[in-house]
Amino acid sequence: MKSSVEDGIVTLSGTVRLYQGKLDAAKTARKLKNVQGVRNLIEVAGPVVTDAKLREQLSSKLYYDRVGWFDSAFNYFTLDVKDGVVTVGGQTYNDVGRDSGIALVERMPGVKGRRK
Repeated sequence: MKSSVEDGIVTLSGTVRLYQGKLDAAKTARKLKNVQGVRNLIEVAGPVVTDAKLREQLSSKLYYDRVGWFDSAFNYFTLDVKDGVVTVGGQTYNDVGRDSGIALVERMPGVKGRRK
């Protein structure tokens, strides 16, 4: 991974294995002193997974996420996958269920990006 700074804007480039790595790099760069913005050009170069297979894997993971917790019955996620970019929708009982579901998506091998 590489970074450069011009006029307070940090530009990140290179590759990572998981989408979460891309997010972590940007978060770290934003915390640096005198940084006014981050341009994240990092590519996710993890395994190639078809959209159908990725949707199937994510659906299964989200279905079983937080099983046994009192609030899991209220979590309902919708998924759309196009070219490895996942769009997540739906409703959760609380922020914990939402954050847990989003974390599963961001750490899944094959995910290249996420839309809200």
